[in-house]
Amino acid sequence: MAHNRDDVNERANIGSTGRGSLNDDLLMKDKASMRTRDEEVVPVVEEELAVGKRAVETGGVRVHKTTSEMPVEENINLHEERVSVERRPVDRPVTAADMTAFQDETIEMREMSEEAVVEKRARVVEEVVVGKEAHERTEHISDTVRRTDVEVEPLVASNTTSTGWDSVDSSCRTHFSQNYASSGWDYDSGYSHAYRYGYDLAGSGRDWSSMETDVRSNWETKNKGTWERFKDAIRYGFDQGR
Repeated sequence: MAHNRDDVNERANIGSTGRGSLNDDLLMKDKASMRTRDEEVVPVVEEELAVGKRAVETGGVRVHKTTSEMPVEENINLHEERVSVERRPVDRPVTAADMTAFQDETIEMREMSEEAVVEKRARVVEEVVVGKEAHERTEHISDTVRRTDVEVEPLVASNTTSTGWDSVDSSCRTHFSQNYASSGWDYDSGYSHAYRYGYDLAGSGRDWSSMETDVRSNWETKNKGTWERFKDAIRYGFDQGR
C-alpha cells in the first residue's frame, strides 16, 4: 500500500513529539520524587483504652394473672315456723273477756321461715409485687494497647571513618536491644546518656574498680535512685571507651 511522503513525514513528527512529551513528564516526576524524598514523615500511633458501658438484657420474670373456680361448702342453721290449729274441749264459766267472742273478728297468724342467702364478698388475701432492685458493681478490664516506637539511629557516611562516640554508638544500641528493650525505656531518651556517661569516663585513665564508688556518687547526685537500673549500661559504655 503506497503512502504519501508528506503523510509519512507528518507521522514521524507526531511520534517524535509524543516521545519528547513522555520524557518531559518522566523527568518532572523524577524531580518531584527527589523533592519529596527530602522529608519523610513517620507517624507515631498510640492506642488508648476507652472503656464504656451499654445495657444488655440478662433475664427477668413474666407474671400471668388468671381466674379459676373451686367448689366450697358451708353449713347454716335456718329457723322455720309452722302455724298449728288445735281445738280443745273446755267447760268453765264465761268471763267478760269471753263475751267478745260474739263480735265478728278475723285473726291471722303467718308462718315465717329462714332461707339461705348466698352472697360473695371479695377480699385481698395476698399481693404479688413485681419490681427491680438496682446495684452497682465494679468490673476490672484488662487489655493491651499498641504504640508505634520510632528509633532514630544516626548513619555514618560510607566514605568516612567513625571516631569518638559515633564509633561506639551502634554497639551500645545493640547492647541496649539485647538487654533493655523490654524495660519500657527507649534508647535515645532513656539509656543513651548512661552509655555516653560511661564512655566519657574512659578518658580519665583510671580502671573501673578504683573509680566505681565515685562514679556512683556522681550519678546519684543528678539521677537519684537510678544507679541499679543504669550501672551496667554505664560500665558497658566505659569498656567501649577503653
